[in-house]
Amino acid sequence: MLNTMVIIKMGNCTFDDWKKAFDADSETDAQFMKDIIVGKVDEHTAIVSADVFAPEKMEAMMSDPEFQKIEAEMGLKHTGNPSLSLRSVFPSVPCQGTKFTLSMFSHPYIGDLMKAYKLVTTLVFSLVISAFAFASEPIPDTGWGAVLKVPVAEVERVEQGLIEWSNWIRDTHPMGKEENGLESLTITKSYASENHVFYVIVERYRDNAGLKNHQQLFQRDVRGAYANMFAKLSFFRQYRIAGSEQNQTLYSLIPSVGK
Repeated sequence: MLNTMVIIKMGNCTFDDWKKAFDADSETDAQFMKDIIVGKVDEHTAIVSADVFAPEKMEAMMSDPEFQKIEAEMGLKHTGNPSLSLRSVFPSVPCQGTKFTLSMFSHPYIGDLMKAYKLVTTLVFSLVISAFAFASEPIPDTGWGAVLKVPVAEVERVEQGLIEWSNWIRDTHPMGKEENGLESLTITKSYASENHVFYVIVERYRDNAGLKNHQQLFQRDVRGAYANMFAKLSFFRQYRIAGSEQNQTLYSLIPSVGK
């Protein structure tokens, strides 16, 4: 079972309009997910959490042309992680204050834990919604990320390049609580669909200074010691989905991870 949390942005409708359509599909949704929690962030944003027990049925519904037509008419955009983890780097960094970053979780074992802590989950979910709704400070640029749509035939080349790029960051960047430290680097991948695999890349620093330091290290190394590695990364430009770049961290929950 996959416990999943998704942010839904609404371009052509309000939360109430979307909620009516969402509730109207409750019988269909019950065929592949349960324990659904819906939270209103603002008039054009919602967060949905659910236990997905039949992901293949959910995938079939979302691939249905009629469903996609309704989504396009309502201007809906979903943010969430694919279901397979290719690589994660988590320096041991505690959450600080109320400035969270949002990480979407989809893992077969989380559902069992959620059964025992459903009340706590609901409470935390409500607190997160409140934090979003009442946040007054603008979110700074503290990272970079993107979504790649890669042909199956190119998966091996792309994954090798992504791992070499990740190793460059690991070997050259400050980590964790160090000045300009990296808080996390995660690359996830989807199952193959219509002869493509999707990759979500999220590289996040403690503050904007960390992001600027990353950019300086890139300028130093792109024609220096790591020139050969960077020469292999043309797929970033080739397969990146237009408009998918990520710069701001909305929410993050990073437990301490031992080596």
